[in-house]
Amino acid sequence: MSESVSFVVIAHQNASTLSQCLSSAELQAERGDELILVLNNPDPQTKSEALKHEKWLIVFEHAPGPQNARNAGANQATRSIFCFLDADVLLPTNWRSQMLTNFQDPWVAIGQSKIVKMKSPSLLNWLQRYQLLKFNSYFYFKNGAIYKDVLLSLDTAALMVRREWYSRVKGFDSELPRLEDTDFSLRVMYHGGDVFFEDRVCAMEMIDPNESILSFFSKYIKSVSLLPLLNSKHLLTLNLPFKNGIIAPKINGSLLPGICVELFFTLLQIWGLSKSHHPIIISYSTYIAYRVNPKKRALDKNLNSTLRCVWVGGRKRSYDLRTRMFSKSLE
Repeated sequence: MSESVSFVVIAHQNASTLSQCLSSAELQAERGDELILVLNNPDPQTKSEALKHEKWLIVFEHAPGPQNARNAGANQATRSIFCFLDADVLLPTNWRSQMLTNFQDPWVAIGQSKIVKMKSPSLLNWLQRYQLLKFNSYFYFKNGAIYKDVLLSLDTAALMVRREWYSRVKGFDSELPRLEDTDFSLRVMYHGGDVFFEDRVCAMEMIDPNESILSFFSKYIKSVSLLPLLNSKHLLTLNLPFKNGIIAPKINGSLLPGICVELFFTLLQIWGLSKSHHPIIISYSTYIAYRVNPKKRALDKNLNSTLRCVWVGGRKRSYDLRTRMFSKSLE
């Protein structure tokens, strides 16, 4: 690929992981690429680590929130592909080249790689990996299978997007300090951009020693409290798992621990919704459901206005926003 990449890393309080993240990105970069680091109200330790990496253009952003930090980095970027990374992500050596193979199709606008959480024996680490596994399950599909009730959401921890599409949707929404990546990827899709999920290469999310179970639950509750705002922006309804029961995985061969974990997260979800300042529209079914975007339907004026192309593991799949179903591989 002849495309040049602008790597945009955002950091807040990431002193323990920042150097490893930046070094792995530096190894990816080729001639013509840009390295941009946005320090979003950093603590002294994070700032000190950042200044050790002279190859990076350092941008200071005082408006709080990852959405503002990413927009600040994108405003400095000039290459045709933007690569957004969190400061706790470690990239394998072939990550850049493998990701760029998906942009050979000119209609492909945005995509992410598979992400795994570094493993440790702590309860916090297990909860983080469990949540990440649930997120990845939204995108990781077996070839030829048909899936429904899927929320398409990209994770900006390791994401690439064409600059023209970033500009077309006017970047990240400043109103969303969390769930900004879900909002961003949905807007790209509603504007007609194709999406890919690259599962042939995997980024690693490192362990943050400053993270605690309390802060993990606090972030989860904050995200849930913003769901009504996200839903209203995209004409979505919020569905709680009461109609069909709680769907839980087996843990150590037993369903009981999985049911307990899912029930606990459901209670956290209800708690988070109770703290929301935005109107809530609830439908009693198992997953978040799509409603057709009327603006998109009016612009396209054709029956296929809700169809999107999604690339999974190098295979093209057709996804219908209205029925929330994937067709078989188009190849």
